[in-house]
Amino acid sequence: MDASRQISRLLANRYFLATLVFASALVILGLTVREILILLGKDGLHAVAIMDEEETVGVLLVGLGVLLEGRELWTRKFAGKREGESKFGTLNFDCEFFGFHLLVLGLFIEVVDKLMTFVANQHWVIMILEYGVYLPLNLLGIWLLMRTFFQILTAKEGGHSRS
Repeated sequence: MDASRQISRLLANRYFLATLVFASALVILGLTVREILILLGKDGLHAVAIMDEEETVGVLLVGLGVLLEGRELWTRKFAGKREGESKFGTLNFDCEFFGFHLLVLGLFIEVVDKLMTFVANQHWVIMILEYGVYLPLNLLGIWLLMRTFFQILTAKEGGHSRS
């Protein structure tokens, strides 16, 4: 078996994807707690650290979203077109659905993060952005990741995609 086929097989594996999704949720939760500690003055860092961490959250969500959206391509490569559609149809649909939402959320976080660079010198603006924008977006990302995690684990192996 060649290396590309082994990689395709790994990326199509539901348990591998579920592990990546769960680990990403834990990382984002840790970053969110750290950002709150920064804003409360419990950590010696400042707004630049928050922007760096939000960039990490955005990149993580975008990357995971692309990976999930591409699952169908990997299953087709690994299993063949007909077998891949019948064997992984519902799971592929769920991965594409949640992957798209993670991608959009990650891109939105990235856009807000880039806009924040223009106002990063105003502490009160940073507080409003963190508590009013970043914190809700991070919590939404964690919720979406956990929902994706459980959906990947419980999706049916066979059958047709939902509409």
